[in-house]
Amino acid sequence: MDLRALRAARERFWHRTLAAGRCAGCGERHWLQAHHALPRQLIRRELSDVEELQWDERNGVCLCRRCHERHELAVQRLGAQRLPAAVREFASELDRLVKGDPFAAYLERTYK
Repeated sequence: MDLRALRAARERFWHRTLAAGRCAGCGERHWLQAHHALPRQLIRRELSDVEELQWDERNGVCLCRRCHERHELAVQRLGAQRLPAAVREFASELDRLVKGDPFAAYLERTYK
């Protein structure tokens, strides 16, 4: 399997694993999607040599399509109280690997 196919399979698995249950924003059970609480680009920029961290399940939040779109377009951001505790723990763990606290700062700025 080439690298592109492997990445696509990993992404499909990540989305299927997280997009189960209920939307963290509104409780909806349909049209669920997996959302990266910490953007993959941020993880790549700060930790370029650790690609697998982009797909860590602790960085995922289950959202319905409507809440996901509203969050991404900054129409209505997901509140910090709606983030799973695992996301905050993951951000703290990543912050210990780099100088400063870019991951916790991102969560604080984005999820108010």
